[in-house]
Amino acid sequence: MSQLFTIKLPRLASTLILNLFGPRGIQALQTPSRYFLSLFYLCVVLGSWSIMFTYGYSWIDQSAPRHLSANHKYSGYLLFVLCIASWRKVHNTSPGYITPHTFARYQSTYPYDDLFFPRNRICPTVGIPRLPRSKYDRLTKRHVARFDHSCGWVDNAIGEENYRWFLCFLAVHVFICVYGTLIISTLFRGEVEDRELLTAVYYDSVEGVQVQASYWVIGNFMLRRRIEMAFILILMSVMGVVLGLFLMFHLWIAARGMTTNEFYKWRQVSGWHSFEKRRFEKAKLITKPRLENGGSVTVKRGSLLLLVLLARDVRLPIILAYVPILCQLLHIIASASGEGVVQYGKLLGLKTASILKFLEGGSLSLEW
Repeated sequence: MSQLFTIKLPRLASTLILNLFGPRGIQALQTPSRYFLSLFYLCVVLGSWSIMFTYGYSWIDQSAPRHLSANHKYSGYLLFVLCIASWRKVHNTSPGYITPHTFARYQSTYPYDDLFFPRNRICPTVGIPRLPRSKYDRLTKRHVARFDHSCGWVDNAIGEENYRWFLCFLAVHVFICVYGTLIISTLFRGEVEDRELLTAVYYDSVEGVQVQASYWVIGNFMLRRRIEMAFILILMSVMGVVLGLFLMFHLWIAARGMTTNEFYKWRQVSGWHSFEKRRFEKAKLITKPRLENGGSVTVKRGSLLLLVLLARDVRLPIILAYVPILCQLLHIIASASGEGVVQYGKLLGLKTASILKFLEGGSLSLEW
């Protein structure tokens, strides 16, 4: 969800604006687009609290003390302060910017793993060494220590220094949504009981006929009568579920010692591994009948390197993952079936001409 609103949709809008208005259009909208989600959040939150203070508090006075205590109004004031204060805290707290002056502070915090975070890498944007678990943030245009994600709702990056405040921000909003849903639901139920709507007689204004009381009829009646509070009830109930799941996700990855950025990286690696494993299993089905008799093969010097360079979407850190596939290809070559070589090579994304070139001559002998 966060990537949809902060990366994918802005990128799509930027492409559309670039095609329509050119680079000047992008420059004119670059600053306002950054603050769109945070301004939208403030409008929704302040608007919802305004409705609650205007319509909900008078409704609480009418329901007290039979259905609700008037003390819930004071709880509402406290939650409103916590809501705005938690947003402001996350918005203003630095996520942990890595600069030449702060580099020594974060240098030895986390070890290199030589996989996602290799040694001796320089950030091409800011020109400083890339530390483990750090990442350049497009929103703030700075390098962030233990980068988690960019949050457009608070207009800030979430990193090592403000992640705990981000969790507090989520927890406060989940509690507000759940608490508000219970309070407003109690107000609706209290009015249904006070007005005896379950036994009331209803008339269809269009047909002019009597309608039997049901939850659907009562719901439509209350929606027309309390449309503002019905909107707040729906908003809080939906957002309570969404934010609750989001908070559980962050607590889960925090317990595993991961960040959101690292979680999605590992998911991409897992998806890539599953895809390549399926291709490898498919190749084994092709080569299995020819591998049972054994044999030998002579391959041109440097052919393995040539094959790796020709393979589609292969990067240096994952070349070793193709070793089993290369061995299978050598077995196919030994079977002296040009058709089998071409068929398997296409699984690797190679062109037929490249495969035939690979088969020319050689000085490297393999036997099994």
